[in-house]
Amino acid sequence: MIDLFPIVGPVLRSFDPETAHGLTIKALSSGLMPPVREKDDPILRSRVFGLDFANPVGLAAGFDKNAEVVDAMLRLGFGFVEAGSVTPRPQPGNPKPRLFRAPEQGAVINRLGFNNEGLEPFAQRLERRLSGGRKAPGIVGANLGKNKDTVEAADDYVLGVTRVAALVDYLVVNVSSPNTPGLRALQGARSAAHPSGPRSRRPVGLQAGQGAARPAEDRPRPDGRGQVRHRRGRAGVGHRRADRVQHHHRPAGGDPGAAARARPAACPASRCSRPRPRSCARCTG
Repeated sequence: MIDLFPIVGPVLRSFDPETAHGLTIKALSSGLMPPVREKDDPILRSRVFGLDFANPVGLAAGFDKNAEVVDAMLRLGFGFVEAGSVTPRPQPGNPKPRLFRAPEQGAVINRLGFNNEGLEPFAQRLERRLSGGRKAPGIVGANLGKNKDTVEAADDYVLGVTRVAALVDYLVVNVSSPNTPGLRALQGARSAAHPSGPRSRRPVGLQAGQGAARPAEDRPRPDGRGQVRHRRGRAGVGHRRADRVQHHHRPAGGDPGAAARARPAACPASRCSRPRPRSCARCTG
């Protein structure tokens, strides 16, 4: 595969970050990027949540908010792609500017605020990729958010699960974004808004923020009041690695570079004094 970044990178950096991102999405959706020709080494395969991953490197939600370039990103070599975050109704997100480069940290600061076109266009694109016969091999997930002005958060997550569960391989309930007021309050054990409604046979993960990593139910089981009862099981919490569960330690505004630099030597959970492992069952469970 030809490395185009030395040519394209400086051009994109001449635009503001959000414009550059939009141009990248348009280029990918137009088929301008050549696919990766090499096959993944079989040693990279893993089976998680009952899903077979060709490799453990995935694209996190936030890049392809509207499910426009799922297959294009899979063809570039990602083992899985998570589209979203998507909310039931379209929303513009926070006022611009809201995306900032941090060149010295090799990162961007994201204050987008769940800007997206809404659930229906998102789902229709996923339906077209399934019916078109040209979908790329790989795992596809959907990251579900709530609208900023929704009072009953669980209602928005129910709408998301109901509409897209049959169109993707797994679902993620996003209650970690620092850019939606009140969203992180849903991480509390008594207030967490888990998807209910029709049973989904797709793995469901809870994307939680700092100090709130907990397993989410593999298959939601609503009770008679429309609430989901917790059941310990397979869970995907935190960073998008198919084979690990890790904590988020990200400052407000989403600066992953700073998060990596500021990572403490010991697990921050009050009940865990061991040095930070890659995956700590005591503090994640």
